[in-house]
Amino acid sequence: MGARKQKKTCAILGTPSTLELEDWIDNYEIMTRYHVSQRTLQSLRSNGKLPYTIFANRCFYRKTDVQMVFRSRYRIRNDKKGK
Repeated sequence: MGARKQKKTCAILGTPSTLELEDWIDNYEIMTRYHVSQRTLQSLRSNGKLPYTIFANRCFYRKTDVQMVFRSRYRIRNDKKGK
């Protein structure tokens, strides 16, 4: 059973030669970088707004997908109130 699941996951990710690990990030990195909760990530996955891949029981996301989702969903504040 484990080998079948691993083959399916590898098929989703692509061949090892085309997979660049620098292009993928996990939940923890997204939560710390974008200051979102684990529940927010779960909602984005469940609603189909954020594509993901499960590998070794962890969710991984393409950096480009994450950037597109968070740029379209959240505004970046450029406050100059302190000046």
